[in-house]
Amino acid sequence: MSNINSAVISTLGVAPQVVTISLDLLLKQGEEVSALHVLCTHNKETQQAFRKIEQEFQRGKYPGIILHEQLLSSENHQFRDMDHEPAMLQLMQQLFTLVTEAHKADRRVHLCIAGGRKVMAIAAMVVAQLVFRECDCIWHLFSDMYDLDDQCLHAGAQQNSRLVRVPVLRYGYAAQMLAAFTNIGDVRTAMALQEQFIEADSMKRRREFLRRWLTKAEFIVAELACSGLDNKSISARLFKSERTVSNQLQSIYEKLDEWRDAAATGNSDRNFLIATFAPYFYFKKNAK
Repeated sequence: MSNINSAVISTLGVAPQVVTISLDLLLKQGEEVSALHVLCTHNKETQQAFRKIEQEFQRGKYPGIILHEQLLSSENHQFRDMDHEPAMLQLMQQLFTLVTEAHKADRRVHLCIAGGRKVMAIAAMVVAQLVFRECDCIWHLFSDMYDLDDQCLHAGAQQNSRLVRVPVLRYGYAAQMLAAFTNIGDVRTAMALQEQFIEADSMKRRREFLRRWLTKAEFIVAELACSGLDNKSISARLFKSERTVSNQLQSIYEKLDEWRDAAATGNSDRNFLIATFAPYFYFKKNAK
């Protein structure tokens, strides 16, 4: 996985190691995690579990990661358990808010669903189907920690801990997927088909931006920047001054901010331009 800034959202029951081991494994995969959001109910056991996670942060186990306790509550009620519909709806609302806020901050979402009641995992799946982007992931933790030492917050090799990614069928592609699945009848093929739909939709949006938002001159500059040329090389190629190239790139970045609705959460730059559009130009070139 690429080092995109990530937010980890995890459900929590009475076992704090479900959260810490999941976080450890994501970091081991090379994820650049900036925030951990732990969803907790208002009961003594769950609060004790969260305090143990908090202590690990206070000891400096996770430098650079901000821990957030997300207590399951509404304006009028604090939920002690997931045993009735209002609690489920509130959990879904808070999950929805956390995921969409992460997206606004250009963060990839890792949703860890092994902790807490099974119904919490179900709620997480529903929210993921509604709002997940193609780079977001749901993870379930498998570990022998309960058989060996339920007080250990960080799994060793003997505990055989691993994260398994849970496939997500996004509602935005549900119509195509359901129609295809009726004929295919194979889950793996159907999920692969969804990824093709997602990639095609992503390429369509990129093409729309390049063709409709940019001037012809800006399009050419964007293409050369995505090919790896610096401003000096672009100016030499196009017989323009470096200042003109710089101004055109700045105009492209400003349009990118508006296109992705990200002006309030961080400005677009050359790295974002290349990461987003280099694949488009590559496939465009090689499709000829």
